[in-house]
This record gives sequence, C-alpha cells and structure tokens, in this order.
Amino acid sequence: MEHDTDLGRLVGRKTGRVARYAGIPYALAPVGERRFRAPVPAGGWTGVRDATEPAAALPQSTSGPELVPGMAPDRIDDDSLTLTIWAPGGGTELRPVLVWIHGGSFMVGASSLPTYDATRLAADGDVVVVAMNYRLGALGFMSVGETANLGLLDQVCALQWVRDHIGAFGGDPRNVTVFGESAGGGSILHLLASPPARGLFDRAIVQSGSTGRTLSADQAAAIGEIVLAELGCTPGDVDSLARLTSAEIVAAQERATPKLFAIAGLLPFHPALDDTTLPSTPLDALRAGAARDIDLVLGVTTDEMRLFLDGPTIEPGRLHKRASRYFGLDDGATADLFDAYAALLRDTGEPSEPIDVWAALYTDKEMLVPTIAALDAHAATGGRTFGYRFDWPARPRADGLERRACHGVDIPFTFGTFDVGGWDAFVGADTDPRGAHALSAALRGAWCAFARAGDPAQEGIGPWTRYERANRPLMRLGRVCGIEADPVAARLTALAAAGVTP
Repeated sequence: MEHDTDLGRLVGRKTGRVARYAGIPYALAPVGERRFRAPVPAGGWTGVRDATEPAAALPQSTSGPELVPGMAPDRIDDDSLTLTIWAPGGGTELRPVLVWIHGGSFMVGASSLPTYDATRLAADGDVVVVAMNYRLGALGFMSVGETANLGLLDQVCALQWVRDHIGAFGGDPRNVTVFGESAGGGSILHLLASPPARGLFDRAIVQSGSTGRTLSADQAAAIGEIVLAELGCTPGDVDSLARLTSAEIVAAQERATPKLFAIAGLLPFHPALDDTTLPSTPLDALRAGAARDIDLVLGVTTDEMRLFLDGPTIEPGRLHKRASRYFGLDDGATADLFDAYAALLRDTGEPSEPIDVWAALYTDKEMLVPTIAALDAHAATGGRTFGYRFDWPARPRADGLERRACHGVDIPFTFGTFDVGGWDAFVGADTDPRGAHALSAALRGAWCAFARAGDPAQEGIGPWTRYERANRPLMRLGRVCGIEADPVAARLTALAAAGVTP
C-alpha cells in the first residue's frame, strides 16, 4: 500500500489494519567524512520509496554467541540509520507513539529483527510504534578526538525525526514514549541525562537497563586509543579515519576488545561522559531532577545474570575468590554475605547451591541495586515512577543450568513474537501457550496504557501502585501478577551490610 508523507511517497506492507513501513532513512549513511561525526538528517526522497522489506542492520560483529534466540541480522549495510514504523489504520485522532530502542550490549542488534515485529503491539494497543537503528560498537561509542556518544546522537536524531514527521503516520508528536531492553534501556537512561534529548519524549519504559555503567571521559579516550592503534591511526588523523571501511573498524574492534576489559569491564563500548551530550551520569541526573517531568517505568527480570553464567556448577573455593574480588571484601565479609544470601534463598524455597548464591549476588549487584537507585532517585524528585520485576522463567540450558527469569526473557512478551526464531521453546510458550500469551497481552496492554495516559495499570494486571522509597512497591509480572510491597528488602539489607547500597 502507498502512503504520502511530507518527505515523499512510501509503499509499505499491510497486515490486518496495521501498515509497516521499513527502512525509512532519518540520517545519511555515516561513511567517509561522516564516519565519526554527528548524524546528518537525511531529508526526503523523490518518486515512490519501497518500504516493504525489513531494513538492514548497521555494521557489527557477527562472531559472538547468540545467548537468546532471534538476534542475528540478515543483512548489514552502512546506509542503515533508518526507522521502521507500524501504523494502525482508521480514525482521525492522533495516536500515542512508542519508540523502541533495541538492545545488544551496544555492540550488536537491529530494529529489523523479526523478534521486534510490533504488529500485535500496534494493533492491540491502537498505537503507532517506531523502531530505530543506531550506530554500534566502536562505530557508535568510541571517542575520537572531540567526538563521543555517536550512538546516542543517532537516537536523538531519530527522535527529532519522530517529532517532525510522525504525524503523517497518525502518531501524536506530543505524546511519545521511548521503550527499550538491555542496551536499549540503558540508552534511555542516558537519554534522560542528555541535554540534546530534552523535550523529545514524554515517557520512558526501561526494561533491564542498568544505570551503573557510564564510562568516564578518560576511559573512553583510552578505549579509542587502543582501537585506533589497531587501525594504525591517531585520533587527529581525520583523512585516514575517513578512508576506513566499516569492516576494517569492526575487525579492529574485535582484535582490541580483550584489551579493553581491564579498562571498562564487559561493556567497553558504552555511553561516556562528555561536556555536551552526556555531562552527568543517569543516576546523578535523576537525583538532580532532570527527568522529573518524564513518567518512568523501570524494572528487571528476577534472575538477570543467569543468562551469562559459565556452567551449571562452580567450585566453592573458586566462587569465594571470585566474589571477594568482585565485591572488594575480605574473606570473612565474603563468607558472611554468602551465608546471608544462602539463607535468603532457602527461606523463599529456592535452591541454594554455590552457583545459585553467586547468580543471585551477581544479578542483584549488576541490575537490582542500580535499578532501585534509579527508582528511588526519580520518585524522590516528584516524578511519576513505577517499578516491576518480571519473573516468567526460561527453559533450562542443555547442560542443566536453570536460566529462570534471565536477562532478555521478556523480549517476546513485549511484542507477542513467540513464533519467531525459537522463542517459544526458549520461554516455554510451546508447553504453556495460554499462560505465555496472557502475560504478553497484559504486558503489552500495560505499556500501551502507560503510553496513552502515564499509568500502566490495566485489566490484565490490576492496579499498579506508584513507586515510593518508603515501601518500594514493585509489580510482579509472571504467571501471577500483582503489586508486592518491598519484595527485595531482605536482599538490599544483606548487601548493605557488605557496603553495597542503591
């Protein structure tokens, strides 16, 4: 079907009453002199633009393991700073807009992945959904001279496009909600702290986006120097950088990555502090009230880091040494923390083997504590704040490790895409389709209700109490849904005794 916009005519693909327009350019290809520069808006086109086929992904490494299904892009192309739009037909009133920012550790991913097909979300919620591509890895998050955070600037440019042009697709530019998972959620938290992003969205839904990882300017500069050294370049060698291909840069990134872990941990390509794009960390910005006018939903899966465990067991002595280094504790304090967490797990009827204790500690330090800190900060400044924990379990791994409600398990529930890439088997929707689809409908309904009016409560889950630090109410999203009053209090108390606080 053809559709007229202020930029030109498009031909898209229709499913039911929802039209999808894929691969709409919001910025010019970041090549040549534009390689390590802020995005340049693309403008319009002549003739009829074919928007029927899924867009290509931006350049990225394809050699890593696929920890969850459906994350491998079919095509890669430099000219992929694009948007995909799902727009319901009918009616004359403008609809709420939901803008998806995909995850992938800031290194991989694409908005075009079938997992992110927003047809059901747009149809059931009667909303316009937009998904964006943004530059990844060294191409998007390596500091080169005075240039940093290009991936964030891409996201800002995409949101500016939405503000200026989404009305042609029936979307309301005065009612825009950003939502994203993992690095997409982390991107949103950094956009809340980014002056260029102010005024571009009204609400935010952050799924498993840790606030605790923002690179310092020094870290970012060191990472850039190492990658450029792999390329035989210096930050000031503009001509050489302009001549590089994306394949050469991605290859250098892969060679350099092991050297970068000592500088920045497991996510070396990540938003970094700089004077203009990101002058403060997300948590500092939230505490200063920078996002008090942005309605916020923020949550985690209950067993986030089980996705990243090495094996189904771990030797207690090795675990003790690992945890001592990780938390910076002496032997006695490490043993006390282990004992406290083992008791917590036993009290809730969960396994308390060493691997289970480590998984709980790792999850809480990396994801729960930063999330609680962000919820506390936003609520304290008067922002409308809602917290949750998602606890639908994934299937065990082939080696027997229980994944439980691990990182990423919520993705197909967000879009209702269990029939894509093996997700049905991964999350057990093949054996409990009624339960899985009911939770997906409830989650999609909550996100659309929040986008429409700033309140995620809806029939599938019931009332959703606003978050406040005094009793930290969190919505449980799983086979049973409902508000729980401070369900993480005991864990936070045990961590506080070891000096880990929100």
